[in-house]
Amino acid sequence: MILNLLLQEGCEARVDGEFLQGGIGELQTLNLVRVRVSDADFEAARAIIAEWEARQPESDAVHPPRRRSSATALGFILGVVAGAAGMHWVYHAPLSRAGLAFDLDESLDGRRLQGSQHPARTTHDRDGDGRPDLQRHFDRSGLLWRSDADQDFDGVYETRDHYANGVRRLREADVDGDGAVDFRAHFRHGVLTETEILDPDNGLARKRQRYCKGKRVASGYDADGDGIMDVERVYDFFEEPRWAVPGELSGPGQLAPTLHCDSRAMPR
Repeated sequence: MILNLLLQEGCEARVDGEFLQGGIGELQTLNLVRVRVSDADFEAARAIIAEWEARQPESDAVHPPRRRSSATALGFILGVVAGAAGMHWVYHAPLSRAGLAFDLDESLDGRRLQGSQHPARTTHDRDGDGRPDLQRHFDRSGLLWRSDADQDFDGVYETRDHYANGVRRLREADVDGDGAVDFRAHFRHGVLTETEILDPDNGLARKRQRYCKGKRVASGYDADGDGIMDVERVYDFFEEPRWAVPGELSGPGQLAPTLHCDSRAMPR
C-alpha cells in the first residue's frame, strides 16, 4: 500500500525482500521487507507517509491476538451459563392454557395449564354440565400430588385425594358439607386398605372398615364415641358378617390385630 501511495505521488520507489515473505512467515517484523526511495525523493516520501499516517483512525491500530486459552475458557463459561439458563426456563417457564378433549365426540370438557414440560393442573367436566367437577394438580416432575372432586356435582369440591410419588395414599371428604372432614380412606401402594367415618364432635373414628383385595373383611363400630370400637365384625367372601366380637381389647380407634387384612387369604 505504501509503495502504491508513493508511486501515485511521483516518487521513485521499490520494495526489497517482497518475495521472502513465504519463507518464515511475516518477515516485516524482522525488517527484511522494506520500501526504498531514491535520495532525491527521500524528504518528499517521508512527508507523504507522515501525512498518510496522520489520516488513519485510531481504531485501525493493530491489537495483539488473544491467547487461545483465554478464548476457550470464555467459551466454556458462556456455555455453562447458557445451559443453566435453558434449564431454568424449562422448569420455570410461564404456564399457558391448552384445551383437552376426553369424549368420543371430541367435545372440549377439560382445561389444562401447560408448562414447558409437564401439566401443572387439569380440570374436567365429567357430567357435561359445563362446570368443572374434578381438578388434578401435578408437581414439576409431572407427578400427581393432589386432586379435588365434586362427587355429587353440586358445584362444591368436597373430596380431596393426596398422592405420594403419583400414587394415592389418602382420601378426605366433607360429606355433610359442614366444612370439616368426616370421612377418610387409606391406601397402601394405591390400594384401598381402610375407611373411617369420623365423629363431627371430636374427630375420632366412629366406624372403621378394613379391605383386602377390594373386599370388606372387617369392621368396627364405636357406639359411645370414646374412641374404642365396641363391636367388631368379620365378613366372608360375600361381605356377609361371619361373627361379631367385643372390641374392648382394641386401642382407641383401632380394630383388633387379629382382624387385619391378610393379603394371603380372605375369609370364606
